Amino acid sequence: MAEEVREQEEMNYDPFANIDLSMFETDAIVNEEEVVNEELEKETDTPVEDTEAGDNTEEQEEDNGEKPSSQETKDSSPFTPFAKLLVEEGATPNLNLEEFDGTPQGLIKAIQQEIEYNTNMYKESLNPRVKWLQDNIDEGVAFEDLLAIDKQRMSLNFITEDTLSTDENVQKQIVKEYLKETTKFSDSLIDKQIERLEITGELTDEAKGYFEELKQINAAKEQQAVEQAKVRQQEFRQQQEKILNDFKETLEKTEEIIPGIKLNRNIKDQIFKTLTTPVTQDPNTGAPLNAIAKARLEDPINFEKNLAYVWLATKGFKDFSTLNSAGKKTAMKEFESALNKGDNKFSTSKQNFSEPDSIKELKASMERFSNMNI
Repeated sequence: MAEEVREQEEMNYDPFANIDLSMFETDAIVNEEEVVNEELEKETDTPVEDTEAGDNTEEQEEDNGEKPSSQETKDSSPFTPFAKLLVEEGATPNLNLEEFDGTPQGLIKAIQQEIEYNTNMYKESLNPRVKWLQDNIDEGVAFEDLLAIDKQRMSLNFITEDTLSTDENVQKQIVKEYLKETTKFSDSLIDKQIERLEITGELTDEAKGYFEELKQINAAKEQQAVEQAKVRQQEFRQQQEKILNDFKETLEKTEEIIPGIKLNRNIKDQIFKTLTTPVTQDPNTGAPLNAIAKARLEDPINFEKNLAYVWLATKGFKDFSTLNSAGKKTAMKEFESALNKGDNKFSTSKQNFSEPDSIKELKASMERFSNMNI
């Protein structure tokens, strides 16, 4: 009976079961003879009297084989050696390989954290004024507003107590700036107020009081600019979410664009992905661009030409029967005739538009499109 069990176990023995798949690690080479010896020792120590228990053990081993541990998944992941390479090359020195889960999402997160860490380190190394500007720009505050706030703050910081007490021109400037900030007085009326304070001998005392209030006004302007920027960003996010949700709803309700050709789930997903997935950035503004915007940026003349041509063929994207195989011939003849006659039915200009070669190409493209099995 013991020999039958051993024979059964030998038949089920998998020589690759204990091989560490993280073969990219140089320190993970295992002595095969030691592994085999350990397995033989386990077999000799395992009781074989109860065959049902043996069967349960085999089932348990099979279950364990079906559900590999997180460590096995991590070691077998193709992203693990890539993550190690990034650490060794210094691209992600802060990535903890012991905590890395081996998933692409984990690797993306690690790279994003490294970028954020280096960005923060760079900001900390900046001049305090430059860092202040950068931090507030990141919050969405307009650069021009920040410059105005910074200019006022620096001018106030340069004024000492002695200068404020003895320099009459500085006193007049403080009073004038304060009245501009807090009233709607004209320049002539402000000058009269300053002249009155000078005659009454109150200019110095008023300037000292206004000086402290100007500092508070400057700080309040900064706080208000940041709060307004946050509100604008929140409103922008809400607007973008609404646009996205409206687009999703419209796309889901759309059964077909070209008559007779249904939009299946795959096509709808591809439309949504094409429009919402950034594939590059605008080289001038850094704004994310989807595949369509990228194509327009790379070849704007041909892109606009082709777009205008399809717009004309579909009567301003309102009649896609031109692209329908059943009515293609009649519609295309009407379209070609209208263009050759200079008909203004589909265009906003009086120019004669005739491109016979392009029409033939468009016809051929429509033929291929209508014959596709979508």
